[in-house]
This record gives sequence, structure tokens and C-alpha cells, in this order.
Amino acid sequence: SYRFVKAIIDTGFLGKIDSFDIREGLVYKWPVASDFFFRRETAGGGVLIDTGAYIMDAVQFWFGDCKSLEYLDDNMGGVEANCEIHLEMQNGTRGYIELSRTRDLRNTAIIRGERGTIEVSLQTSRVWVYPKGLDTKVAGSVLEAQTFTATGESLVDLVKAELEDWIEAIIGKTQPRVPGEEGRKSVALIEACYRNRKPLELPWLSPRLSK
Repeated sequence: SYRFVKAIIDTGFLGKIDSFDIREGLVYKWPVASDFFFRRETAGGGVLIDTGAYIMDAVQFWFGDCKSLEYLDDNMGGVEANCEIHLEMQNGTRGYIELSRTRDLRNTAIIRGERGTIEVSLQTSRVWVYPKGLDTKVAGSVLEAQTFTATGESLVDLVKAELEDWIEAIIGKTQPRVPGEEGRKSVALIEACYRNRKPLELPWLSPRLSK
């Protein structure tokens, strides 16, 4: 589905891309054996370096390199559970990203262009297309053109192709679909966020509420 969205953007179906709005969040409930995931010295960070790695990769895959950013999170000496990122890409597209470990969010990316809007699930292969000027939308799961079989909806199905590509590259049969240089771009963007961190305003700490 991510490659499908990339093709939709590159072919000009949506026209010039104006903005994107990405929100991914779930109440954290993975079983844990230790507290390493919640300590900065062992985990490196919180929701941004975890979930955000996938989102930063997708954003640069779809829209190219980042020009400037504003980053806010709720880290108070530990790791962040919530963060917001405002981005301007080199091509002029502006976007907003919200990530959370404490709230169930929309879990989709919405991309708005001059000719319409596309929304893609961040956890399944489902997409929605809204052409401008029509009262209808097109929705469904992305199919593989070569086999005409639907991509599975389970987590195992969704990462199967990634693991197969990785293994094939290791044993020397093929070049990886995504080279390491692309992964480094995501790491660099995450590091830029942490360097430019601002505190995220929390409703229960807002001075406006105490007046």
C-alpha cells in the first residue's frame, strides 16, 4: 500500500501535494520482561525512535527530503510517550505527525493534493481515495499486480515480504529493495527532532486551566 501511494503521488493523480496529516497511536500494552524500553540510556528514546522510525521512512519515501521541522514531546527526563512534529519538505509540502503510546489515534496517513485526497492505513493494506469534486470515494485493499492476490491483513503477512527481501539480500541473491542509505535518512531526521526538542503542552499542566 505504501508503494501504491508513492505511485499515486508520482504519477500526478492528486496533482500538486499540499499537505499530509499522519496520526499513529495505541495504548501501550506489549508484555515486557524488563524496563529497558522505558529508559533513555537503553532504549535511546520513546515513541519517536520506535514507531516514528517507520513514519519518518514513509514520509521521506513519499515526499522527499525534509527542509525544516518543529518537534515537541512530553519527555520529562525519561522517554517520550507522546510527540508532535511539524514538517516542511524540500518540495514545499507541509505536514503534521502525531505519535502516542497512551492514546488510540486514527492510525492513518491523509495526503491532500489539488485534485483529491488519499488516506492509507498505517497498520493494514487498506487505502481510501477521494477525488475532488465527487461525492463518492474509492476504498479497498491494495493488490499485487503480478498475482492479483490481496496482501494479508495480519502483522505476519504484512512484514513477510520485508523479511524475505532482507534474507535474499543477506545471502547475496538480490540487492535490497530499500538500501541502507534510506534507513540512515530516517535516523538523521529522528536525531534532528531530538536536537530541536520543545516541551509538548499537556492539558493537565496548562496554566490556562489553573486560572
